[in-house]
Amino acid sequence: MTERADHSSKTGPDGAGSEGLALEGVFEVGLGLSHKITIPAVWHPAMEERMFLFRVEVLGTPALEVLTDREVGYRAEEINDWNLHAEGERQLAKECHQAKGRVIEPSPEHEIALPADWCEELRFKPVGSVWLVGWWSYFQIVSPESQPAVLKEYHEEMERIAKDPACF
Repeated sequence: MTERADHSSKTGPDGAGSEGLALEGVFEVGLGLSHKITIPAVWHPAMEERMFLFRVEVLGTPALEVLTDREVGYRAEEINDWNLHAEGERQLAKECHQAKGRVIEPSPEHEIALPADWCEELRFKPVGSVWLVGWWSYFQIVSPESQPAVLKEYHEEMERIAKDPACF
């Protein structure tokens, strides 16, 4: 693990304090032959027994995103708030969002196995490294090639949050 940005005294997206319960910061971690990554120790208290893995784009680059149950709940609430014409359309939107994901269960050693086909698709190299970028109740997994742009966005967002008195 190479770099860590510590903003643990701030609040999460729901306004609740995130002390010790945040997936926050930036880390470089190894990717093993078995496509497993080890979660940074400072994130262990925020890990849940069941989490969700999604393929996403971050700044136009394919990446992975790991969401806690809490974050999935936030996103489901956002879908419910969408101005959709019928309950059926809201349900369809939820199902489409959920269908893109896979349920993952971190091991007791705080490892997460990434699907081999997704790693190949994203060009994550076994026995290489990936970057974890934490955003409170979810984190993104990006390639070393994507890391500079994503890290720049992360630091800009953290600076914006630091200037916002509502975040303290």
